[in-house]
Amino acid sequence: MNNPLVSVIVPVYNSEKFLKRTIDSIVSQTYRNLEIILVNDGSTDSSLEICKLSRLNDSRIVIIDKENNGASEARKDGIRRAIGRWVMFVDSDDTIEPNTIEQLLSYDDGSYQIIVGTLNLIPTNGQKTVFCHKRYGALTKDEYIAALLLNETSVGPVAKLIDRELFRSISMDIDAAIVQNEDFLMLLELSMSLDKKVFVTNDVVCYNYIFRNNSISKSVVMPIDVWWKVFEHVERSLSKGSDVCVAQELFTYKIRRIYDCCLLKGVNINSYRNLIEDLLSEASGYILSAKDMEILSIVSSPYKSVLCSTWSKFKRVIKPYLKFILLRE
Repeated sequence: MNNPLVSVIVPVYNSEKFLKRTIDSIVSQTYRNLEIILVNDGSTDSSLEICKLSRLNDSRIVIIDKENNGASEARKDGIRRAIGRWVMFVDSDDTIEPNTIEQLLSYDDGSYQIIVGTLNLIPTNGQKTVFCHKRYGALTKDEYIAALLLNETSVGPVAKLIDRELFRSISMDIDAAIVQNEDFLMLLELSMSLDKKVFVTNDVVCYNYIFRNNSISKSVVMPIDVWWKVFEHVERSLSKGSDVCVAQELFTYKIRRIYDCCLLKGVNINSYRNLIEDLLSEASGYILSAKDMEILSIVSSPYKSVLCSTWSKFKRVIKPYLKFILLRE
């Protein structure tokens, strides 16, 4: 199909400051065959009114108004409504470049079910950094899943065209306690359903991901037992494809999440030492990088892990006070 319909899904929650800019970046795309699905997730500000005003000016806009249940559920509602050949997600406080969809579709030669561009990472000071995929080109299912596990490609839902048919074969049922890595879990499930390849490119910088100081995802700290629920979800997803061989990558994913998302956020992991020891018993079967060997050394030692988490917690507590003092001076 030379002119496929693309369904752009935008979960909207209390985004009145940024929403019009986000919508404008979508409706002004050089590629015109779009349906734009704005899912108002129980906003209490003027976001719904902004959606309605935008619809008056563009008949391609569809509005779903629902009770608040989180961005992941909002995306599901959008997917259920979507009729496009491809699905694209855009967050309601970000923007896409004018030719984003046209550029990504230029790679659609029938060989791929996910087409991945890259993005500008924009902190509050406005200085852009381009995210670079470490694995790119035409990737097989195994290669793409390995890249997701090792953070060698973007693990969020944005800056991608995703074949809508892939969503038919996944449940996207995620334990409510899991408030991090939901997007990664969705991508992993989608990847397990692949019949064709994934194309990943660093040449199409198509999405502007704007960091917010009040981002929930940055401030939340999940307990280690909830991370074990994440790991179990990953293993269930991978078990659906007996031909997927990413055991070492899965092990690496686990120890990095324990280190990055627990220890470096001040969580003492020793109360779950039995779970840690079960995980570490796998380590001898893998060849790890120097970085991962260092992480393994910290995770495996009760003394080092307590020292690491205590120092991390201290830095998290003291940082706001230091900032306050510096601003006063």
